[in-house]
Amino acid sequence: MNQDNHSRAHFFVAALEPGVENPALPAWGNHQPNPAKLSNDFDIAQVKRRELAQVPGAFQLFNVLSKAECKRLIDIS
Repeated sequence: MNQDNHSRAHFFVAALEPGVENPALPAWGNHQPNPAKLSNDFDIAQVKRRELAQVPGAFQLFNVLSKAECKRLIDIS
């Protein structure tokens, strides 16, 4: 099985959500629990929030994932 078919076998459409240009955008789920091995032992105090003045109500979060978690997410993408 090639990588593309292997990846598709793990994912499913969990729901269809309305978007600005499309009324049925897929929200994906994964049959494997925690495929990126994200930590559930997390210190929330390290997360930093920055308001984005250019976009009312928008904000950016920093330090949410470790470098290793980021790499695993990239590797499985």
